[in-house]
Amino acid sequence: MAEVQNINDQKQTTQQTPDWSLEWHDPRTLLTDKNIREIQPDPEMIRSVANVGVLQPIIGVRAVGGQVRVRYGEGRTLAAIAAERDLVPVIVTGPEGDSNAEEIARIIRQRAENTYRQGMTDSEHANSAYQLSLYGMAEKDIAAELQIPRTEVRAAKKLGKSQTGTAMLDDNDGLDLITAAKIAEFEDNPTRVARLLHYVNRGWHDDIDGVIRAYKAEDELAAERAKVQAELEAQGIRVTDESVGYSRHDSVRYVTELRDETGESLTAEQHADCPGHAMVIEDVEYFVKADGTLTTDVYALPEGEQADALPSEERLEGVAVCDQANELHPGPQRPEQAPEELAADEDREAREAQRKEAQKADRRRVIAGNREWDAAEPIRRDWVQKLLQRKTPPEGAMEFLTGEMLLAQYAVADGFRDGHVLAADWLGVEPGNEDQPAWQTMPAPRRLALQKLAEGVTDKRRMVLLLALVLAGNEKALNRHSWRQEDPSEGCAQRGYLRFIIDQGYPACSVERLAAGLPQEPVEPATEVDAEDPVEDVDAS
Repeated sequence: MAEVQNINDQKQTTQQTPDWSLEWHDPRTLLTDKNIREIQPDPEMIRSVANVGVLQPIIGVRAVGGQVRVRYGEGRTLAAIAAERDLVPVIVTGPEGDSNAEEIARIIRQRAENTYRQGMTDSEHANSAYQLSLYGMAEKDIAAELQIPRTEVRAAKKLGKSQTGTAMLDDNDGLDLITAAKIAEFEDNPTRVARLLHYVNRGWHDDIDGVIRAYKAEDELAAERAKVQAELEAQGIRVTDESVGYSRHDSVRYVTELRDETGESLTAEQHADCPGHAMVIEDVEYFVKADGTLTTDVYALPEGEQADALPSEERLEGVAVCDQANELHPGPQRPEQAPEELAADEDREAREAQRKEAQKADRRRVIAGNREWDAAEPIRRDWVQKLLQRKTPPEGAMEFLTGEMLLAQYAVADGFRDGHVLAADWLGVEPGNEDQPAWQTMPAPRRLALQKLAEGVTDKRRMVLLLALVLAGNEKALNRHSWRQEDPSEGCAQRGYLRFIIDQGYPACSVERLAAGLPQEPVEPATEVDAEDPVEDVDAS
């Protein structure tokens, strides 16, 4: 205990009469042979020292012979050497001692210096980027100075404007900066935030983009609906949210289902003065009839075309209803009937109402599914493009390619005929001269450019290029019909393609899983595409 007391006495003496000097030294001349840690500076630290220098002076003592031996700051010293810094600031606290007491003090203090330090939190890192942006610093310059991607700079700027985003970043260990910025967009809706954080904490990161996509589509639809409602109310038209029925006993019915005294269907104009006149806001599909005119009635099309008819356009519109139909429009007076005849008529009416409701429900399902499909397409294509940046093919690629080529899928063959337009776009190939006739220049220039991608690279990268052609051919063949199959377990013709990318980790939405013939139950996502696997430019074989 006597020696420990001597250490404390030495500490008090040093604090009272410091004999320190600030000096500048070539880091290569500093001695780093006495440290309780084996330190290797990481690349980020080396880049930082190269960029801004050593900000915290190194602490050292004067060794025998005049050299300085590092006590605290070996990592900074080695980083400065790696960064080829000529001079670093060093505080020399005095001559080096070699007594047991001084060696014990060195070990205790080096441990304390390395143990009791607090690194910056994720939110503090994000706030640094945000504050730099407030001073007018450009995103590219912030990214360069802080050694972070520009995507993280943009995410930090979003979080900086959020009331809860930065706290959320620190409170959830599995949450990264970019995902936090995405979740912060919904901070006004605690239920949504809680659900998204649940996905983060379960490790289901791939599912988050799908949920966010659905939330945004829901918000866009709500905004569009609010706009239509405001326009209708500005015209003095009442809007109702009540469910529409088809039975004569239902209070809310479509005006077109009502009849006048002669038995003819009413129009919205004829019904406008009725006390029960109102509108419900719905997706209205417009179909092209054989004569070229538009109709909202899919059953006005030829019978063979009704099931697979795709609308030429969809609009969110007000549809006229009467919300007092059972009182104001009871229908024509029934003739006197026997009880059993009356019951049979009512039963037929009920079945007809159910049939119409089922048809309406199916159209609503199709509209919702089409919206989900349209929202998923750009996300799916971006994901596949990212997959194709690899220099080696993903697992299962050879089996998939062999199967597609042996089956001679029409979609793949079409890709070869059209010059691989989508594949070229995914691989960054510019289109040829569009001003010349197609038979002269297209798609030959594109094919030649694709061919050049295969020069000077490994055979594994060439397989990735072939994979791009087959994936793009399948992707181009997908459309809104792809998810609407009579047997959901079968999927569409491109189910092999969809199952392949899902196996690689693509977070498919519900209609994409229908197109792939896969069950709708949520599953834990596979690993994310490796974005750090860059394209190799030189043949390594």
